[in-house]
Amino acid sequence: GVAGNQSVPFRAAACDGCASVTAPPNSSLGWMALIFYTVVPTMICQSLTTWAAKHAEPSMMAMFPVLQPVASASLSWILRLAAPSLRDTLLPPQWNMLGGLPVVLGLWLGAQE
Repeated sequence: GVAGNQSVPFRAAACDGCASVTAPPNSSLGWMALIFYTVVPTMICQSLTTWAAKHAEPSMMAMFPVLQPVASASLSWILRLAAPSLRDTLLPPQWNMLGGLPVVLGLWLGAQE
């Protein structure tokens, strides 16, 4: 199942009263939150990607999508440290976080001229 289903606080935050985090929201507030978190990050990411495409080499643009999982795991770790209330909600990065080291190293090497 979805990892969030294992976390009762996450399930309560995502859809209070739902049997699963994959169930559709059962309130207008839940639907507004779903729409917001679907549309706003997409608009921000697409806008930043478009801006970067104007200012960076194509080879540089091609390298950075592999950084997304590393950034996501790092953000999860930072949020767990910064907000102790999220420690029960966010799953901590495990040993797989070490996989980010070769990704970052490879990106750094690829960015060298």
